[in-house]
Amino acid sequence: MRAAIAHHETAQDWVTFKLGSRDVLGRVLEDRGRIGFQGRRLLRILAVTAGPGLPGVVELPEDELRPASLITLPQAKEYADRYIVPKPFAKIRSGKYCVGTYSWPGGDGELCECADSFEEAIDQFRRRHPQMVVEPE
Repeated sequence: MRAAIAHHETAQDWVTFKLGSRDVLGRVLEDRGRIGFQGRRLLRILAVTAGPGLPGVVELPEDELRPASLITLPQAKEYADRYIVPKPFAKIRSGKYCVGTYSWPGGDGELCECADSFEEAIDQFRRRHPQMVVEPE
């Protein structure tokens, strides 16, 4: 498994990993370099689906990470509820995957991005509407 992911993760890549007995979806925030035990490469990860009471940002060695498959609707909804303000949503509309907000300061209606996957839609929303995304502490 190590060879399959080595040198794959870069900032903003989606990965999955085990946190206790749970499979967690995360996003690579930073490559910390080979500063781990015996020179292991550590990556700083935003744990998007960790849940209440669990850490939001973790540092893990690359050999504990797997490339993420497509984000599911429940995962996208959890992401939107946690990081998009106000009134977040995630939905499938006309065969496209959409994330966004039902309202925004100084506006009404819907502000969203739609793409061929939730990963792409989330990336586009974060890039085009950074003022609507609450970054983790």
